[in-house]
Amino acid sequence: MILLEDSSRRLVAMSEVRTSSIHANTASVGQLHPYCVETMCDGATQLGRPNFYAECYDQIATGIERFRNATARLLDDASAKQLTVVSSTSDGLACILDAILELQEVTNGVIGINHHSFASVQLATRQLAGSRHKVIKLGRLDGRLEPHDLARIPNLRVLVLDWVNYRTGARNKIQPIAEYCSEWNIILVVDGVQGLGAVPLDFNLGLIDALACGCQKWLRGPEGTGLLYINESLRERVQPRRVGYRSLLDPKNFDQPSHRTISSDARAFEVGTQNTLGLLGAAAAVEALLKAGPNAVANSIEKNTRQFLNTLVHEPDVSVQTPNGPGDSAGIVSFSHSRVQADELVRRLRKVGVVAARRGRCVRLSPASDAPMDALCERLKEVISTIRPQSGLRRATSMRKLRLPTNAVASSR
Repeated sequence: MILLEDSSRRLVAMSEVRTSSIHANTASVGQLHPYCVETMCDGATQLGRPNFYAECYDQIATGIERFRNATARLLDDASAKQLTVVSSTSDGLACILDAILELQEVTNGVIGINHHSFASVQLATRQLAGSRHKVIKLGRLDGRLEPHDLARIPNLRVLVLDWVNYRTGARNKIQPIAEYCSEWNIILVVDGVQGLGAVPLDFNLGLIDALACGCQKWLRGPEGTGLLYINESLRERVQPRRVGYRSLLDPKNFDQPSHRTISSDARAFEVGTQNTLGLLGAAAAVEALLKAGPNAVANSIEKNTRQFLNTLVHEPDVSVQTPNGPGDSAGIVSFSHSRVQADELVRRLRKVGVVAARRGRCVRLSPASDAPMDALCERLKEVISTIRPQSGLRRATSMRKLRLPTNAVASSR
């Protein structure tokens, strides 16, 4: 028990914000919400008791349904029966796409994805599509997409859409795209992991067919937990490709042959034993978000983004890839510097205590709603200010090292 209590204290200490380091990498893995940490530590302590199964396991296991109900509330009071518990966004997307691409109505059709969509989306669509479907990239290079981009594609049957692009932070306006897909019978699957918890739910959930989201980013829950929303109209048409005891209508009576009926709702897509302790923490994280107010948290994140953009726009030699229009961004700001590679910038930021990430050729910043933004922007400016322009002497020396063919024409002409 002493060891368990010591471990719990260490876990809590690790989760506290340190003044010397600022986590600006929520888009990779968010810092666990304190309530999530507290809940998981308490659950871990109980599970460490010799008689845990008789005393507390059933209570802790209720975290699965607690998580399902909390995320249903977050998704604009969706029905809990429309939600499948998954281990990650990638797991959820692969699970539902595997079922969708078996539909006769989409055979030999086109599957659309964003430019620079996450690797799991590209891998899942190409691997599952095989020779029966064609996968094409749609919209702008920054990840944004409009309904008119879809109108140009004949035989488009499935669209896998980033709510927010993980590289650029470009945010798609889901509502008009969903309306177009609904009108033209295009199955719409949304990768929601960079949006849910970071921006308001500003679209009619009933118009999309599926949405997958891991909890480890903007929901600030543990890794290995996530959700998959499946619209009832889609659920009636698809069947899970993998099933297990958790797929049953009555999973508690899995050893009774007479009770082995597959669930008719989204829970049919759950297979085996869940991450009980992780889902308990994920439920706590989502409940904390609901208590704080999703729109209030999203507003704070939007202010963070604006502060970053206002800081970077005045810096020479800095190019910002994140769009700056109303509703075009979320919690990610992506930029590059003309004289320093992204990896080097990330290293320099780490030296001054800022945790960022490189994505593509850019530095990606993604602080949580409660990040110390003034200190973060000051450190960012400090790093950029240390990048000195190349002196005239060094430039001249570099030019003299160039060797041109004897018949070359001077470029100054």
